[in-house]
Amino acid sequence: PDELEKQFRDSGCTIVFTSENLLQKVMEATKKCSDMKVIICVRSSDSPLPDGIIDFNLAISHPPLLQFEKVSLDDPSLILYSSGTTGEPKGTVISHRSLNANVAQMPRYYRGRLF
Repeated sequence: PDELEKQFRDSGCTIVFTSENLLQKVMEATKKCSDMKVIICVRSSDSPLPDGIIDFNLAISHPPLLQFEKVSLDDPSLILYSSGTTGEPKGTVISHRSLNANVAQMPRYYRGRLF
């Protein structure tokens, strides 16, 4: 949770998407992050979520549950952090354009394989 908290603070993120198995770590890391507004959980079970956590399927099936700003393809989409093997982890900004290009090429690269 300490490393996650550092990354949340460094990036200034206000929304975090997490999986069910990492939810407790994310919740712990966001306790001291006053900028964090929304935690969205992608889950595989029907177990109840803690108060204030939004189910991903609910978020996408009931627009406009959340209001988002309009973005351009060159705006930041996400920040990936290095492992920090030679120092503090560093964030790399990935644009919407780059993310879309990577997702678009995945079917060709992973053809015939499940991931």
